[in-house]
Amino acid sequence: MAYGKESPKKKVVFSSNKRAFGLLFENHPIPMFIYDWESLAFLDVNDAALQKFGYAPGDLKESSLGDFLPPHEKKRLLDALQADRRHPLLNAGKWSALRKDGSTCVVEVTSHTLVYQEREAVLVMMSDVVKENDHLALSEIELRALFASMRDAVFVIDRAGFYRKIAPTNPDLLILPPHELIGKNLHDFFPADQADALLARIHQVLQTQQSVRIEYKLTIGDSLKWFGTSISPMDSDSTLWVASDITERKQADAARLESEERFRSLFDHMMDGVYRSTHAGKFVDINPAMVKMFGYSSREEMLEVDIKRDLYFAPEERGSHVLDTGQEEVEAYRMRRKDGSEIWVEDHGSYVHDDEGGVQYHEGILRDITARKRAEESLLKLNKAVDTSAEAIFLTDTQGVFTYVNPGFTALYGFTAEEVIGKATPRIFKSGLLNAQAYVDFWGKLTTKQEVKGELPNKRKDGKIIYIEGSATPVVDDGGQIIGYLGIQRDVTERKLAEQALRSAEANFRSIFENATVGIYQSTLDGRFLRVNQVMAHIFGYNSPQEMVDDIISIEKQYYVDPADRREFTRLMIEHGQAHEFHSMNYRKDGSHIHVQESARAVKDEQGNIQYYEGFVTDITARKHAEESLRESESRFRYMADTTPVMVWMAGADAMCNYFNKRWLDFTGRTMEQESGYGWMDGVHPDDREHCVDIYTNAVKARREFKMEFRLRSADDRYRWLLDHGVPRFSMDGEFFGFIGSCFDISDLKQAEDELTRANASLTIAHRDLEKSLLHEQVLARTDGLTGLYNYRYFFELASYEFEASDRYQRPLSIIIFDTDHLKQVNDTLGHLAGDRMLITVAKTASSQIRSVDSLARYGGDEFVILLPQTTEQMAFSIAERIRENVAALRMETEKGPLSVTLSLGVAGMSRDPVDESIEQVVQRADKALYAAKQAGRNRTELFTAE
Repeated sequence: MAYGKESPKKKVVFSSNKRAFGLLFENHPIPMFIYDWESLAFLDVNDAALQKFGYAPGDLKESSLGDFLPPHEKKRLLDALQADRRHPLLNAGKWSALRKDGSTCVVEVTSHTLVYQEREAVLVMMSDVVKENDHLALSEIELRALFASMRDAVFVIDRAGFYRKIAPTNPDLLILPPHELIGKNLHDFFPADQADALLARIHQVLQTQQSVRIEYKLTIGDSLKWFGTSISPMDSDSTLWVASDITERKQADAARLESEERFRSLFDHMMDGVYRSTHAGKFVDINPAMVKMFGYSSREEMLEVDIKRDLYFAPEERGSHVLDTGQEEVEAYRMRRKDGSEIWVEDHGSYVHDDEGGVQYHEGILRDITARKRAEESLLKLNKAVDTSAEAIFLTDTQGVFTYVNPGFTALYGFTAEEVIGKATPRIFKSGLLNAQAYVDFWGKLTTKQEVKGELPNKRKDGKIIYIEGSATPVVDDGGQIIGYLGIQRDVTERKLAEQALRSAEANFRSIFENATVGIYQSTLDGRFLRVNQVMAHIFGYNSPQEMVDDIISIEKQYYVDPADRREFTRLMIEHGQAHEFHSMNYRKDGSHIHVQESARAVKDEQGNIQYYEGFVTDITARKHAEESLRESESRFRYMADTTPVMVWMAGADAMCNYFNKRWLDFTGRTMEQESGYGWMDGVHPDDREHCVDIYTNAVKARREFKMEFRLRSADDRYRWLLDHGVPRFSMDGEFFGFIGSCFDISDLKQAEDELTRANASLTIAHRDLEKSLLHEQVLARTDGLTGLYNYRYFFELASYEFEASDRYQRPLSIIIFDTDHLKQVNDTLGHLAGDRMLITVAKTASSQIRSVDSLARYGGDEFVILLPQTTEQMAFSIAERIRENVAALRMETEKGPLSVTLSLGVAGMSRDPVDESIEQVVQRADKALYAAKQAGRNRTELFTAE
């Protein structure tokens, strides 16, 4: 064999559509191989060539072209190489080649230059000895197949700028059809100066015999396109042009520049000061508002200041802020202007760190709060003036949050100043004896700058209700704006009112005791129940409260499964006087175990001696089982994720990654903390990062599934190709939770797309299983175990959201609360299983009568609540009546004959005058309407009316 210069007909420059070329090369029936232009080493051999010459895959991996030839042909090859090293093409003609078994065969050879694996290479195609005409026809077919796989425009332009040949590749990138373009000159399509510049490039390539790459734009049809073009020498008078469409990249670059310009405009026109500074105390960048805020004449002047020396009254003040601990905080502190005057600022800032955790710079937004600070100082002076007053004097901000209380206040209410400052007045004062309208009227007067005087009941820290006489006055600044409120109060409680309040409290307790939806009890110190309510007896499987009181003579042995729980409960009562959300496992009457949550207090006499214990008990067995199921599901998920053969990751709704499975961490050799957030991007190949960020951020914004390929650094410091498949996660209600994704190492599969397809199918199944597991656990956490309805907690999450939407858009909203009449009689006569079956039937019937946008939940015990968005009170009343009538028509078969069910329902709508502050106020009114229905004889619906 010898190297020589082939004719332009047989030269192919390959620069795009690698996948199409790979499929053609691997599956072509003609034996072919590719070798490196410089080293003559084999780069690839197709299956037809391996079969023809008896080699197995990998046999020629370390071989070169010379190893493939018998001695006489190898000499011929070396002689040709010495004669013309610039054109190492295999001449067309007959050649002898070695089979693996040592025998030789004669083949006809054609060769073409191409770019393969980013190298200058030569493609050789071999065939048995055939007639010349057949050989040429076969070569032409092969060449056309190669051109058909390319998406770039390929054409030949001569030294004078005339189009001489057009390859049949992508006609969409040609300004004219190929047959019309032949013979045209560059000056026919480009402006004169641009055409001259292109001609100069052609002359450069022909002179240096070196390829160049250029970019230019050209209008094709109605659209302007940008091209990235490689110009290569073909002979002494012609050049080969391979033009790629880079319009999208150019548009992206323009969009990025526009985005940067918008950011700079926002930066320069913000009213607050914006800055970036080094940790050593020098500004890197500041906006005009920052310069003005500190009294400097120009940005350049302020950039020269030493922050610690020039902007602080003492250099050590800068080092005392929370940000110097590495936290992100909003701080208020004083600084110094250029003229030496004091300025108070609020700093919204954070540190930016490098990959090693070192501080690169500090950036943030400064807001001038000097006026606010001075107003606060004035209020503090007022506080000092009244510290010695015997009356209770206090100040609040405009939201009713305490900013100051005097000693008279702490003596009256029993709170220390630290316990009150920062709390809203309703949380401290609200006695529960006044209706909501009284508070609306009170704040309505204050906010219109009216003084409010009078008597009202308030509550001390110890829960005691006191009557006070007092006044509340708005505090205004020099501009007449309200900046807070001043309150002055004195205790005018009389003994008779105190006794009356005590009797009222006892009556309230009795009502709560008998009608509560949770278990309530009173017990002695030595372990006997004094009183239990019906719910308490039901929780523990007794038919009546008295049966439970009589049966349990030792709470420690008969009530607690573990006696140590009783001893811990007693310790809390003695040492703290209360136990909050105390969990224990307890016995029911039939010996089965249940989980309960208990909140109790020690009731003491005037001398501080404990008289008895009283508390509230809730059956949390279903919740415990759900939590256990959730833990088991979480464990199964972790096990599944850690044992799956793929790399699994999860991200929250903020797009920050918060979980990587063991397979991922083993692959990267990094910890969960290092990979979390955007830490995983540290391992992405620099050439792939922008591509990954674009795909991922666009998918997060659109909340859609995505796939992407990128290279990730492994633990052995090598980059491997991964296929990443991310799927958005949503709750059953459509709430976006983030993404779950998995990665598959495709480094060895890049040329085997069929295996990659099967891997994707497996990954999709894994995603679906993981998503189903997560959704199942979400359902368990939100539903009531008996009825399958929403539970109390999740109902109020939905209700609060709808309340805010109704308030914002001034839409109606209504609440229906109902319970079954005489459930206790059903439980007492037919047993609790019958009662539970009745509750389930009522729940199904009520669900069938409401809309899909309405929410029905179990409120507790036999009470249910319905949220009706965009529904007036009258519409809600009609729905309630329809539910009541449908339930009343039910007949539930029992062992003692058919059982009928009736409901009592209360309806209330969202109030605009006075304005409701929370959904709880609407629920409270509906509850009062329910109570009115009960009082009016049951089996009826009452619409709330103000007294």
